[in-house]
Amino acid sequence: METAGEVIHGLLNQHRSQMGRVSGFGKTRRELERIWRRWGADISAHKQDFCGNHLLKLLNADAVDDYCSILDQTPELSHLKEFMKNLGKFQRLCVAREMNEEEMADMEIAIVKITYSHTHKMGTVFQEALWFHLQQYAGDMNVIPKMHVLLEHTMPFVRKHSTLAKTSEQGVEALHAAFNRIKVRFRNDRVATRRLEYCFRFLLFQNHVSDFN
Repeated sequence: METAGEVIHGLLNQHRSQMGRVSGFGKTRRELERIWRRWGADISAHKQDFCGNHLLKLLNADAVDDYCSILDQTPELSHLKEFMKNLGKFQRLCVAREMNEEEMADMEIAIVKITYSHTHKMGTVFQEALWFHLQQYAGDMNVIPKMHVLLEHTMPFVRKHSTLAKTSEQGVEALHAAFNRIKVRFRNDRVATRRLEYCFRFLLFQNHVSDFN
């Protein structure tokens, strides 16, 4: 029979293990980060430079298989892997230009088209890609608005306009980033409206120069 001290010691070890997983210092997390670095995605808490390009590397099909290989191989994990692979295919097709028919078909396959099949006594049963695997590993969770838009409204928009990323928010985000850099130049002016006016003029001049280059 365990003594009170042994029970407390066991509980403390269990607590340390749980806190290690939560804080990102556990053995599995360290191994994951080592594999992520091998695929060109170095997550640095100090530099804070992890971005969409790193995420794109981690959604590569071979990369997904690599870092998921150290986790417990459960049915849920297999569906999560397929979900991430299809999400990576979708992300690679988010290009800021018009898409051709083949690219639009590939995007539709990654999101909702029939891509998964198995033999059934009634014939062949087909399942969907992103949507099917999402249902299998997270069927009891709520669907956030962005996921709903991706699954239900993306392809009608793409079919209508022959593009997705060409009309995305990336242009606004780029303008926002440029404005944040510019406003540092005029931070010594105490009048807020004047600072904004200087920033606006700077953007106009920059745009004018770019038009003639």
